[in-house]
Amino acid sequence: ILSLGESTKSLKVISAPSMPEFYIKAIDGLPARIGSASCGSAAASGTRIIVEDIETHPYWESLREVARQAGIKSCWSQPVISCQGDILGVFSITSRKTGKPSQTDIQLMKQTANLVGIALVRDRNDKLIQKQANFDSLTGLPNRLMFKDRLNQEIANAKRNDFEVALFFLDLDNFKDINDTLGHDKGDRLLKEVARRLSGCMRNIDTVARFGGDEFAIIMGQLSNTNNVDRIANELIAALSRPFPLSGRVAYLSTSIGISFFPDNASNSDDLIKNADQAMYAAKNKGRSRFQYYSATMQKKAMERMSVLNDLQHALKEDQLQIYYQPIVDLKSGSIDKAEALLRWLHPQHGLLNPQDFISIAEGSAMIIKIGEWVMQQVLNTLCNWRQNQHTDFQISINTSSVQYRDTEKRLLKCLEMLDQSGLPGQALTIDISEKLLLENRPETIHQLKEFSNRGVNIALDDFGIGYSSLDCLKNSNLDYVKIDSNLIECIEHDPESLALCEGIIVMAQKLGLKVIAEGVETEQQRSYLIAAGCDYAQGYLFSPAVSENNFKF
Repeated sequence: ILSLGESTKSLKVISAPSMPEFYIKAIDGLPARIGSASCGSAAASGTRIIVEDIETHPYWESLREVARQAGIKSCWSQPVISCQGDILGVFSITSRKTGKPSQTDIQLMKQTANLVGIALVRDRNDKLIQKQANFDSLTGLPNRLMFKDRLNQEIANAKRNDFEVALFFLDLDNFKDINDTLGHDKGDRLLKEVARRLSGCMRNIDTVARFGGDEFAIIMGQLSNTNNVDRIANELIAALSRPFPLSGRVAYLSTSIGISFFPDNASNSDDLIKNADQAMYAAKNKGRSRFQYYSATMQKKAMERMSVLNDLQHALKEDQLQIYYQPIVDLKSGSIDKAEALLRWLHPQHGLLNPQDFISIAEGSAMIIKIGEWVMQQVLNTLCNWRQNQHTDFQISINTSSVQYRDTEKRLLKCLEMLDQSGLPGQALTIDISEKLLLENRPETIHQLKEFSNRGVNIALDDFGIGYSSLDCLKNSNLDYVKIDSNLIECIEHDPESLALCEGIIVMAQKLGLKVIAEGVETEQQRSYLIAAGCDYAQGYLFSPAVSENNFKF
C-alpha cells in the first residue's frame, strides 16, 4: 500500500509486510508518472495497471534489477480513489510468477483499494484536524495552542536542566494601516513574509508562533545564559524594518517587542506571557520599533492602570466627571468669545484629577469613546445655556483623542447628531486635534474631519510647534485655528529663537487664513510679545485657570 503525497506527487510506502527492505527503499518516493513502474503509472493515470512480465515491460526499466533481486516477476496496481475522485494512493499485488489477475483477483483488488481509501481519507482528515488545531492557516506557524504547549515543555526542560527561557512577544506597529491602504490580500502576504523573516532569525530549536492578528511570539529555550537576547531582538527589529515588496507596491513596518525570562520574571507560562505582553506595550509607548525587558515596576504600573480603569467605569455612572472651562481671550479687544472645555475627575479618594492622570488609561480601552460622548453632551448643554443667556455667538472647543478617529464604528460622528438635536449651529463648536493625528494621514480620519468641517464645526490644531510640526498639516487640512504649544510660549521671554518661531507660526498661519491661539500664557510680557507678533487669541493663568460652569466670567 502506497499513499500519494498531496504536494510532492510521489508515493510513500505505507505497508509492505512481505517485501524485502531493499525493495521497499527502492520504491519509497516513487514519482507519480506514466512509466514509473506499475504503482507510479497507476497513480498518474488513475487506472489499473497490469504488468504481466516485469522483465519485458517498459514501465519497469529503472526498477527491473531491483525486482529481479526481490524475485518479483509481475505486478498489478490498483489506484486508490476517494469519493470526490481524488487519487489517494495505490494498492499493489506482486507475484513471483508472470501472469495477469483473474476476475476474482481484480474484484479483491477493488475491494481492498476501497478499504485502503477509507483508511487514507481518515488519516488525512486526522492530520488536517491536528494541523488546524495547532497551526496558523495563513503563515503555517504554530498557533497559540501549540505555542502554549511548547512553552510549557521548554519550562519543564529548563527546570530539569537548569536552563533559562526567553519569551519574545511582538506586535506589528500600525499594521492596520497596511490593510486599510493596500487591502487585506496584501496584508496577508505581508504576514506570511513576516513569519518567514522571523523564522530566519531564529535557531531550529526555537519556536516562532503567530499569536493572533498582527501579534507573534518566539520561545528561545535551552539557554545557559541570556547574553545573546539583545542581539536577537535587534536582528528581529532590523529584519522587519526592511521594505516589503508587494506586487508593485512597497510597505514598511516596524515592530515593538517585549521580553520576559524564566525563571527570573515568572515561574509559569501564563505569567511569562503576561509579563512579555506588558513589556511589549512599554516598548510601544516609548516610541515603537524597539524592545523592552519586563521589570517588576511594570506589574505595579499595570495594577495601578487597572485600578484607575475600574474606578473610571464608576466615575461616569456616579457623576464624578466634571467639565471646567478656560477662557480664550481676544488679544485685540480683550473680549471673551471662546473657551476650552477641560475634563476633570472628582475622585472620591484622590480628589480633583487632571486629564493627564487618567486620559491615557481611558484611551487604552473603549472608555474614551463613552467619555467623549459624555463630554460632548455636557458641552452642548452649556453652549445652549450660555448662548441663550450670556453670549449669543459663544464658541467652545473640545479635545478629541486619536483613538476616537480610529474607532471602526465611527461613533465620533454621532456627535453631529447630538449637535443637530441641540439646535446649535456648527460654528458654536470647535474640535481640537493633534499634529500626529494629521501626519498619520489616515483616510478615515480625513473623512471624519471633512464631515465636521462640512457641518460648520471649526477644527483647531492643538499643541503646534513642539514635536511633530509639519507645514503640510497646515496647508492640506480643513483647519480654522492653530494653537501654539504652551512649552513654546513659556520660552519667548528669554529665548529669542522661541520668540522668532512663534512669530513665524503666527505669520504663516494667518497667510493661510487661520487664526492663532497661544496656550499657557502666564505673564504680561508674554501677552505683550504675542500682541506685537499679531497673535489673535490667548489662554492661560494670566487670564484665568479652568473653572466650573458656574464660576466662568464673561
